[in-house]
Amino acid sequence: MGWRKAAPIFLSVFAVISYAYFSEIGNLTNLEDITLGKRNYQYQEFINEVAGDLNFKKKVKLYVGPYNSRSEEQTVAFARHFTLTYFIFIDEGFLNELSESEKRALVGHELGHIKFPHNDTIDQMGADRIALEHTSPEAVKGFLVKLYKNGGNHNYLIRMGNIENLQKHQN
Repeated sequence: MGWRKAAPIFLSVFAVISYAYFSEIGNLTNLEDITLGKRNYQYQEFINEVAGDLNFKKKVKLYVGPYNSRSEEQTVAFARHFTLTYFIFIDEGFLNELSESEKRALVGHELGHIKFPHNDTIDQMGADRIALEHTSPEAVKGFLVKLYKNGGNHNYLIRMGNIENLQKHQN
């Protein structure tokens, strides 16, 4: 097959792949989300451990930046995925308010959102369960209390009750 016949096929395949890739990027609040933040390697070992437990086949990268100020809603952390990589974005102001164990719980929670996408209270509780399995009830409750105090609701009381219930069943 000559180049003149192969070029239209190549360009069509390239266009489809590009569309799929950039459609996934469009799931971010804004394309600047990656460049606004800085890659954080401090929790990479923990991320790899939890991602392995969840059987993720893609890499997970954590970025910390000024994400809360960019949204009308109270957004202190969110997870998104691209074709080859999952990304977690955490607002640096909120992260600085958390203890070390609460930071790990928040990262675990966001990893849970890769498995359970943000849709409703059930998904939030599924993400809380992932955090609970890899940290402590105190750490998960701690970041939830601080999230609530920062204006985030996400059915706070239901989720706190769910953590209490899960904690009873673990013992």
